Amino acid sequence: MTVNGNYVQGKARIIQAPPNPLYVVSGATARFVWDYTVDNRKEEFQLSSPTWNYNHVNETPVVIGYDHVLIDWRWTISNGTCPTRLLYPTTRVSRESNATLVISNATTADSGIYGMILLLKTLPPIARKIQLFVTTRPQFTRQFQANNILREGEDLRINCSAIGNPTPNITWVLLKDQAKEIKSQGVGFADLVIQNITRHQNGTYQCQATNNPNEYPVETQTQVTVWYKPNITFLNWTVDE
Repeated sequence: MTVNGNYVQGKARIIQAPPNPLYVVSGATARFVWDYTVDNRKEEFQLSSPTWNYNHVNETPVVIGYDHVLIDWRWTISNGTCPTRLLYPTTRVSRESNATLVISNATTADSGIYGMILLLKTLPPIARKIQLFVTTRPQFTRQFQANNILREGEDLRINCSAIGNPTPNITWVLLKDQAKEIKSQGVGFADLVIQNITRHQNGTYQCQATNNPNEYPVETQTQVTVWYKPNITFLNWTVDE
């Protein structure tokens, strides 16, 4: 932008960023849909800008790639700092459109924090960071009985546990008339505990494991049947003579 013939900086800005956190299933493609606007890249940007970075938790960020003025702002992979897992045995990282970072065939090792930075000549850099979780479907670590039969007044305890990346959230629910009533929750495992069970707690109890809000939970269930003593009612009959 020019004012009275002089160039004024400050128009560069990021106008789109991916959801944070970003969840991707292992083996799928992770797309960090960033976008930015700038009036004049040569006037506002440093020689290499934007840059795309990666850092694992508590690690120093490393440059994955950048656009460079000397090659007409084309995408360039930073071979000296880009994580080798993104380059070998095949290159899995690229840039689409204006600023979208793409990682194909994502693995759990790709999980971490990714960022795009606009490096400006005279103003502070403009950055956005996104946490990526590459998930594997939860798997239950044990199978429990399909049917549990108890006498009224007994205690019920069933453990449900699952593994996955990241560690799944576990939820026990009671299925009731198309609804689901939450009974207990945990991370990695959860116990269904009913003390002094009554006949009114008969039903189907389902254990759900999930670690990706974009995926349906993995489910398994058990039928709980409560036996109870019958109530005997005596009827008084009157016989007319």
